[in-house]
Amino acid sequence: MTDFPQAARPLAELEPEHDFFIGIDSDGCAFDTMEIKHKECFIPNIIKYWGLQPVSRYAREAAEFVNLYSKWRGINRWPALVMVFDLLRERP
Repeated sequence: MTDFPQAARPLAELEPEHDFFIGIDSDGCAFDTMEIKHKECFIPNIIKYWGLQPVSRYAREAAEFVNLYSKWRGINRWPALVMVFDLLRERP
């Protein structure tokens, strides 16, 4: 068997009891982890790596809206980033 990290061993060594597997994508569904993930990890790095520090207040506002509070919540990160840039461009 391939070496797995200790934390992954219970799943890697799981013996199937059925011909199917049911997994729960907990990100934003079973556990509301999206808010902390975006506010504490993704958005600060968007600001840092895209050079948005001069407009960080507005970048944070746009990114939170797109990723957490709009109808697009949960979309792929790259289209979301484009939407953030579009909102920033249109903001007075």
